[in-house]
Amino acid sequence: MADKFKLAMVERQKGSEKFPKMVFLPHILSGEFKIIVIYEDPTEEQLNNLMLHYLPVMTFEFLPLTEYTKIMEKYFKEKK
Repeated sequence: MADKFKLAMVERQKGSEKFPKMVFLPHILSGEFKIIVIYEDPTEEQLNNLMLHYLPVMTFEFLPLTEYTKIMEKYFKEKK
């Protein structure tokens, strides 16, 4: 897995947009071997490239991260 990570980082350093840009480097959850990375507005193609690059070594779960205040603004606007 480390070799694949290095290859992806080299690709990013070259300026390639094949993989999404990381804004939060990989961190591991304590007690589990789950890695969390935050990407900057990835495209579907970039996420697919990422999955294909790491298969079959890793599995993925992509979750959107949304700013709380934006959700609450929308909630109160629609509640009226």
